[in-house]
Amino acid sequence: MNSDKIFMDIVIDYAWKFQGLTLPNPAVGACVVCDGEIISLSAHIKAGAAHAEVLALKQAFLYFLKNRNKILKSIIKYGIKKGFLLQKGQYYIESKLPKSFRNVESLESLESNSLESSSLESSVKSKDTAGKKQGFGVDSKIDSNVKSSIEVAGETKHLKKIESKKQILNKLINYLEKLENSQDIHKFISKFHNNIFKKCKMYVTLEPCNHFGKTPPCSKLLKKIKIKSLCVGIKDDNFKASGGFETLKNIEIKKNISAMNAENLIYPFTQYQKNKGFLLFKIAHRLNGDYKSGIISNLDSKIYSHNMRSVADFIIISGETLRNDNPLLDTRFACYPYKNNGDLAQKLPKIYIFSKNIKSIESYNIKDREVSIIDSIEKIPNVGFGIIEGGFNFLATLLNEYLESNNKDSTNKAKKIKKIDAILGYIAPNFLESKLDSNSKNSKDSKILLQDFELVKVDILDNFWQNFCKPCEDEKLENIESKSDKNSKISNDSKNIIYYLFRKN
Repeated sequence: MNSDKIFMDIVIDYAWKFQGLTLPNPAVGACVVCDGEIISLSAHIKAGAAHAEVLALKQAFLYFLKNRNKILKSIIKYGIKKGFLLQKGQYYIESKLPKSFRNVESLESLESNSLESSSLESSVKSKDTAGKKQGFGVDSKIDSNVKSSIEVAGETKHLKKIESKKQILNKLINYLEKLENSQDIHKFISKFHNNIFKKCKMYVTLEPCNHFGKTPPCSKLLKKIKIKSLCVGIKDDNFKASGGFETLKNIEIKKNISAMNAENLIYPFTQYQKNKGFLLFKIAHRLNGDYKSGIISNLDSKIYSHNMRSVADFIIISGETLRNDNPLLDTRFACYPYKNNGDLAQKLPKIYIFSKNIKSIESYNIKDREVSIIDSIEKIPNVGFGIIEGGFNFLATLLNEYLESNNKDSTNKAKKIKKIDAILGYIAPNFLESKLDSNSKNSKDSKILLQDFELVKVDILDNFWQNFCKPCEDEKLENIESKSDKNSKISNDSKNIIYYLFRKN
């Protein structure tokens, strides 16, 4: 099999883990291959966060720092020569990193020389044993009689000496690992790369962006570091971001690698772009189709679903779900970066109750949320990312209404109705006594109801999100789990099968 397709499919599979979480951006994956080995694998995680290419380069850079001694030495030598890094024998303030390794929220520090004292020269003073004050310049040698502390704005700061290149390396690795802001990662790699990627190939599922938005253009970074070659799944048809191929015209580029799989990956994004919204129906069931008996989703599924709620604009449930389950519909299982630690004021999605009978929500858990009651598909919002949560009966009810609406009215009015774009299913690999009504009118003609959908993805949730995410600090994930699922009959480590059905037209 073509090795390029193998690598691309690995990247595509990884990017699927974040499907729906990146809206209104596309889901994108990237990896860096060196000497036939994948040394980094990353994906775009959330709109506004660093793109897949940048994260893959960051991960690859860390790989080189930790595993390639020859490259490591050249980076340190280059950084010291350019004044980005401290060198052996120099001092820095112990209570805060030297300017080259300071707070990761800004990389302006890389523009200056080794010690902070150049910018603090007028305010930083050191005292010798005789009480004589002297300036503390960048290249100043510290007399052996000088105390190991200085005053900064009236506060005593301890000095620490760079003892070895290993110490320099550890600080460099620690600094890069903490970088999250895309612009900061761009600047770091641009400063330190020293052509270490010249023998590397990058695989990315979508043409690298070429515009300044919430993040800098990936194409310009790839051009600057002079990567050996680039393999791309599909071209970006979004006119705002396209143009990466032109910027990278002097680099070897292979296009349309596993193009159909790459196209499926960005389907939610293309629908969002075309219709200004994306509507997903989410369902959880067992192998026998039962979705009514007890808790079905495992912890990994819950984290993924609550992360998705965190980026959604609205949620729709049926009146039956409200009456039977009295759900919270919150994001308590969501984790960083979808839910910031301790962010109790994070905006929750609006709730729509699809019912012809419910008039009040005062006796339900969602009484303090922004809620609207709707009684027809015409009232489902056309704009934004929406999640419908329910079972097969609710799904069949909605799809039946769509069919009836199309049959009754083929004019523009019917076209304005927001259709379900995709179905996301979780399957628990077990059987329990089913409460599914096989005689329900909605259980019939399933082939007709689902004729507009096709299966595009099947995967297994095997503790991926539990390993990826950090639980929010305001309440431990274990505590939430124990309080909310006391009657759960399914262990948290049961693997859930996940599948996606996309609308074909």
